[in-house]
Amino acid sequence: MKNLLKKKSIFLLAAIGALLVSIFNIPYGNIFVWVLGIIGMFPMARNVIVKARLLKIDLHLPLIITLVILLFLGNSTVASIFLLLILLGGLFKEYISWRVEESIKSISKKLPREVLVRRGVKEILINIDDIKNGDIVIVKAGGRIPVDGVLLSQQAQVDESVVTGESKGIKKGNNENIIAGSILLSDYIEIKATSTSENSTVAQIEKLVRDSQKEQAKLSDFTSRYASYTIIFTLIAMFILFIIKRDILQALALWIALVPVIFAIIVPIATTIGISILAGKNVLVRHARALENLTKIDTVVFDKTGTVTEGKPVVTDIIIETGTNVSQKQVLQFTASLEKFSEHPFARAVISKAKEEGIEMLSVSHFKAIKGKGVSAIYNNNLILIGDLDFMIESDIVVSEFFTQAVKEFELKGDSVFFVAYSGQCIGLIVISDPIRDGVKEMVSLLHQNNINTVMLTGDNEIVAHTIAKRLHIEKVYAKLAPEDKNVFVKKFQDDGKKVLMVGDGINDAPALSQANVGLAMGKHGIGLTLNSADIILPHNDILKIPFMIIVAKRVFKIIKLDLWVATIIHVITAVFVVLNMVSVLGSTIMHQFSSLFVLFNTLRTFKVGKGDNK
Repeated sequence: MKNLLKKKSIFLLAAIGALLVSIFNIPYGNIFVWVLGIIGMFPMARNVIVKARLLKIDLHLPLIITLVILLFLGNSTVASIFLLLILLGGLFKEYISWRVEESIKSISKKLPREVLVRRGVKEILINIDDIKNGDIVIVKAGGRIPVDGVLLSQQAQVDESVVTGESKGIKKGNNENIIAGSILLSDYIEIKATSTSENSTVAQIEKLVRDSQKEQAKLSDFTSRYASYTIIFTLIAMFILFIIKRDILQALALWIALVPVIFAIIVPIATTIGISILAGKNVLVRHARALENLTKIDTVVFDKTGTVTEGKPVVTDIIIETGTNVSQKQVLQFTASLEKFSEHPFARAVISKAKEEGIEMLSVSHFKAIKGKGVSAIYNNNLILIGDLDFMIESDIVVSEFFTQAVKEFELKGDSVFFVAYSGQCIGLIVISDPIRDGVKEMVSLLHQNNINTVMLTGDNEIVAHTIAKRLHIEKVYAKLAPEDKNVFVKKFQDDGKKVLMVGDGINDAPALSQANVGLAMGKHGIGLTLNSADIILPHNDILKIPFMIIVAKRVFKIIKLDLWVATIIHVITAVFVVLNMVSVLGSTIMHQFSSLFVLFNTLRTFKVGKGDNK
């Protein structure tokens, strides 16, 4: 802030000097006022020149023209007061921007600058910027985690409030993710760095908020257009008033009353504050348009696997068909040998189970994946099929009553079941369980309390989908969908007039995330395409943040709309007083700056938005 004051002090002193010279009427005062006025107008002139190079009109241009006319007419006192008030308003705006900048810097400032790492057999102290992906980082009790990593020690307890906003100890087990900036509450640990300081969660938050300042929300576009149209209207009104009254100062008073400079900065400032608040709670909003669109959401659409469920499925049962000569291990071996070619989370569960059992993969050929149904391959000139009941029926595989009944029982519990067929015979079932994510039921309830509809789209079958949706009180369910079907459903909801927030995890959700009014990506799976398709990211899967971020967005834009209404009312009232000769140029100047200061002070309330709501 001191640097900011230093930068602005010369311009403020110039304006104050011009005011003093005009009040005390010193010799050659007009020359001094002109010189000091030009110095004071320099920041505005610089903005005008920058925009002019881009073939755009900066809203400071009419202010400069007004000041020059006032000086030319010899009304130096009013010109000096006008300039001083404009500069003070600009300084206040800069102060708000500085607070936003400091709020995002505060996280990285808490990170240690020197870090102890193990390289080979040596433990060395290095700068945080020199950490490499894969380094073994040593953190002592009470220390801060310098980079995102995976816990190598058996367990740890950490405080992640610097990123998540939740100031409570969280237990972490071996191989679990640790967030940069977290405080270690337990004893010495070792972590394996999964990022550098430049691409850690903390760095992503800082970059995201800075990038968001370059973006503008639709309302900001509207206010910019509104300001431009108002300038044209005001110019016409000013000329009409001048023709009627033949009083240039009163015409200028009307111009000052109505010129809407503050409107151009209301939305960028408020949305940047809102985005920085959410970033501090580990909700990464990528641009201001997404923040505005959140205020209009009336339907939240969820993917199932990895979104409402944890996305960490495990094989819980392997059922063998009676009368066959195969074992559970053989069924698992057939399944794993095909699923090694798949990226589906259920495939990872099968591979993990096979590794636990020490099962070797078979060499299969002619692998095929049939979207939404299953996979097939050839082994020893025999066809292996893995998939759902429809896939078995289409492939002329006979499924016994015993298997059919067993599948129903598992699916009614919410488990997913896949048939395994070999050489034309159904030989077994693979049962996979993917637990429901903590907090989902409460989150859905909060959405319903805020009159937001909920829908689940999944590739799983009807029974499993409806079982899980019933547990969570999700209102509508559409099952057995291929990835491209989700995109079609989102578009259909939009065609019906719905404003859709799509919540997904995994690369298959990318089209639906892009189609939705707001796309939200859970976690870091499929980060390349999915997160590029998303408007909002929850890197640590805290799904309870969804109602919170909607509430924050609505409160931010409620403040913005109040700013616009109050400023407009003050401007119109001042203009009426000017036309009635009840307010002079000086009075119009003071009223105009009063409206600007009200807007900026009211916008400061945005910093308090969301406090205490994340519970």
